[in-house]
Amino acid sequence: MSTPSGDDDLFIKAFAAFLFMLVTLIPVGFLLTPIFLIIEILIDIYESIDYHKEKRRNKKEKEKRKTQL
Repeated sequence: MSTPSGDDDLFIKAFAAFLFMLVTLIPVGFLLTPIFLIIEILIDIYESIDYHKEKRRNKKEKEKRKTQL
C-alpha cells in the first residue's frame, strides 16, 4: 500500500516533534525539578523558623501578663 507523500511528511514532522520533546523537554524537567524542590524546602524552613519565633514571642507576652497581674 502506498501512501501519499503528504502523510509521510506529516509522520516525519510528528516523529521529529516527538524526538525534540525527548531530547529537550524531559531533561529540562529533570533539571528544574530539584531546583523547585530546593525552593520548596527553603520556604518550609523559613515558615518553620517564623512559626517558632512567633511561638516564643507569644510565650514571653504571656509571662509578662502573668507578672503584671
